[in-house]
Amino acid sequence: MLNLLLFLPIFLILLQGVALYIQAQRLLQVRFRYPRYEVQPVRELPSDHKQAFTPTIERLKDLGFELAGAYRVQKMFHLEHADDRAVLLYHPAQESFAEVEIRWPADGQDLTNVNFYQAFSDQTWLLTTNGQAHGMIGSLPETIVTDPYCASIEAQWAHHQTVRQTIDGANRSFKPGKFIAALQIQQQRYVDQLLAAKSLRIQREGWFLSGKAALRAAWRMRQGVSAASKRQSARRRLIQQQPELIQPVPLNLQVQTFQRQRELEANHRDLRLGKWVLLGSLALFILVAIALPNSFGTFRTRDLITLLAVLFLHEAGHFLAMRRFGYQDTKMFFLPLFGAAVTGRKVDASLSEKVWVLLAGPLPGLILGCGLMAAVAIQPAWQALSQPAWMLITLNMLNLLPIYPLDGGKIAHHLLFSRYPWADVVFKVTTVLLFGYVGCLIPSLMVLAMATALSIPTSYRTARLNLTLQQQLAGERATGRDLLKLVFQQMSAAGYGKLSLANRDAIAKALVEQQRESRAPAWSRWSLAGIYGLSLIAGLGSTVIAAPQAHNAFAPQTSASAATRPRTAQDYVRRAQLAEQRFATEASQLATPVSQRLVSATSIRPNHPSYGHLTRALADYDQAIKLESDRPEFYQARAQLKLLMGKPEAVLIDYAALIKQDPNNPLLYTDRAELYKTLGQPRAAAADQQQADQLRANPHTGV
Repeated sequence: MLNLLLFLPIFLILLQGVALYIQAQRLLQVRFRYPRYEVQPVRELPSDHKQAFTPTIERLKDLGFELAGAYRVQKMFHLEHADDRAVLLYHPAQESFAEVEIRWPADGQDLTNVNFYQAFSDQTWLLTTNGQAHGMIGSLPETIVTDPYCASIEAQWAHHQTVRQTIDGANRSFKPGKFIAALQIQQQRYVDQLLAAKSLRIQREGWFLSGKAALRAAWRMRQGVSAASKRQSARRRLIQQQPELIQPVPLNLQVQTFQRQRELEANHRDLRLGKWVLLGSLALFILVAIALPNSFGTFRTRDLITLLAVLFLHEAGHFLAMRRFGYQDTKMFFLPLFGAAVTGRKVDASLSEKVWVLLAGPLPGLILGCGLMAAVAIQPAWQALSQPAWMLITLNMLNLLPIYPLDGGKIAHHLLFSRYPWADVVFKVTTVLLFGYVGCLIPSLMVLAMATALSIPTSYRTARLNLTLQQQLAGERATGRDLLKLVFQQMSAAGYGKLSLANRDAIAKALVEQQRESRAPAWSRWSLAGIYGLSLIAGLGSTVIAAPQAHNAFAPQTSASAATRPRTAQDYVRRAQLAEQRFATEASQLATPVSQRLVSATSIRPNHPSYGHLTRALADYDQAIKLESDRPEFYQARAQLKLLMGKPEAVLIDYAALIKQDPNNPLLYTDRAELYKTLGQPRAAAADQQQADQLRANPHTGV
C-alpha cells in the first residue's frame, strides 16, 4: 500500500505529461500562412452558411447591431478543405463590430462563434472572444484580448461593454470595407510576430510551429480546459432552458468538419520524442510492477525482463510493418498492467496492409518461440530457454484469438465486419462476457471488458448504418465527398444527429473505412483469412506442446488462492512448497551429465537453471516465520531447504530457534552436532553431542 501511495503522484504527473504531449502533437500538424480577407456580398454566401449564421445574426440585431457585409476568409491555419466564410455586423451607437463565423468543429449546440472588435484612435484594439482565448498562440500585437467564457452572446456583449468602459481612449470609426482591410493587416502582423520570435519555422511543406512553441501553446490550452469546460456546462444548462438555441448542422458543414479532422491526422510532424515516449512508458511499466507486485504474481526480475523482451518483440513487428507500409507518426510504448502498443496513421491503408500489420506482431514471436522449444528438445542443457519459449508462444497465441481488442479480433473485424456489420456487435458482446468472467481472477481484464462494453452502442449504430448503406448503394460505389454526404444523411435520418461530436466522427470514420474495405477483391480477402487461420492453428498446436511449461510457470498467478496472494503464514508456506515442487519437476527433466555438473554431493548449485524456484521458496519461508515465529515446522522446512541450496551456515539460525523452543529435545542437538562437523567446528559439535547424550541419559533434566 505504501508503494501505491508513493506511485500515485508519479502516475498523475505522467498522465498530465502524456496529455500535454498529445496536445502539442496536434498543434504541430497545423500549417500556417498569411491570412487573407475577400469582401463579398451577403447574397453570395453559400446556403449552408446562411442557414448557420441566420439565428446568430437575429440575436445580434436584437442587441442593436446592423448587418454590414460578408467576406471569405483564408485563415492563418492552412487546411485544404477549409472554406471559411464570415459575416460582419456594426453597432452604430458603440462603434463596435461583430464578426460571426463557424465554430469548428461544427456542433449544433454551439455552431457559431462571435468576436466583438473595438478599434481605438491610438491604433490599438479590443477583442472579446468567447471560449477561444486559451487556444491563441502567443499574443496578438497591440490588442487587448478578453474572454468571459460565458454561455450566451448577450453575456459576451455585456462583458465587452464593461471592459470598454475601463479603457481610456477614443474610438476609431471604420467603414466595413476598411475594417476588413485593417483586420487583415492586424492578422498578418500577428504571423510576422510569430516568425520573428521563431515560434513558426519555415519547412518545405509550409510554416509550422516549433516544438517549444507547440509545448507552450499546449500548456496554455491545458490551463484553459477548466474554464472551457465550465462554459460548455453553462451552455448546456442554457439550452435546456432555451431548446431553440440548438441548430441543425448543414450537411456540407458536417462533411467539411470530417474532412478537416482527417487532414489534420494526415499531416506528419511530431516532437521527435518517440524514444522518450518509449523509455518513459517503460519506466512507468516497471514502476507499476514494483508498486503493484500482485499484478505480476511471483515474477522475479528475470521473469519481468523476459516479459518486457517478449512484448518489445511483438510490438516491434507491428512497428516495422507500419514503417514498411508507409504509416505516419508511428510510436511504440508500454501500457502498465496491459502490455504494450504501437500507434500509427495511414488514411488510405488497404485491407491487406492492415491485416499484415496486425499479423506482424504475433507471428515472429510464435516462430521464435517454436524455435526455442525445438532447441530445448534437442539439447536439454538449454532448459533455461523453455521459459521465454512458452511465454513467446502463449502470449502471441492469445493475441491471435478472434477476441476484440486483440490482434486476432481486429483481423476478424477487417475481414468480416465490413461485409457482415452485425458481427462486430456479436464479437464485442462475446468479449465483454469473456473478459468479465476472467476479470474476476485478473482485475486488469475487467478494465478491458468495461472499455469494450462502452464501445458497443457505437458499434451497434455503425452496424445499423452500414447495413442501410449497403442496401442503398446496392453494389454501386460511392467515394469521397459523395460517400460522406450519404453517411451523414443516413446518420441524421437515423436520429443520431444529437450524439456528441466525437461519437458522430467515430461512426462516420468507421463507416468510410468499412466501405473502403468492402471493395477489396474476394481473392485477397480469402487469402488473408487463410493465412490468419493457419497462423491460429499453428499457434494452438504450439501452445499444446508448451502447456506443461506454461502451467509450471503461471500456476502461482492463475489462481485467486492464497498461493497467489498470500495473507497468512500458512499461505506463504503453501506457496513455498509449490515452488519446491516446480523445482523437482524441472530438475527431473535434465539429463544425467548436466545434473552432475549442476548438483554437488549434498546440494544444488546456484547455476542450476531452476535454482530460482528454491530462492522464491526460501523467501516465502522467511515471510512465514516473520508472521508466526513460534512454529517449529516452519524452521525445520527452511533448514532443509537451506541445506539443499548449499547454505549450511544459515541453517544454524534455524537450529538455534528450534532449540530455544524445545531445549530438551536431544535430536536437535544431534542434528546440529552433525552440522558443526560439516562446517569444520569440532568443539561445537562435541558440545552439542555431549548435551544430547545427557538428555538421553536423563530426559527429565533441562538445560
